[in-house]
Amino acid sequence: MAKTIFKELGGRYERQGDYLIPCLTIPAEKAENALEWTGRMNNIRACAGEIVNEEIIYN
Repeated sequence: MAKTIFKELGGRYERQGDYLIPCLTIPAEKAENALEWTGRMNNIRACAGEIVNEEIIYN
């Protein structure tokens, strides 16, 4: 199974009830590139929002 972009960038998920929620804290090894990492995470969040809007809400 292919890794998601989120997992490739070192992201992890936390289980809350029946759902897996992305943990958006900056891992220690990412601290030196925090601004770049934050930009990439914001991009992933925006893409996910577009997919949810297009495929789930407006379809």
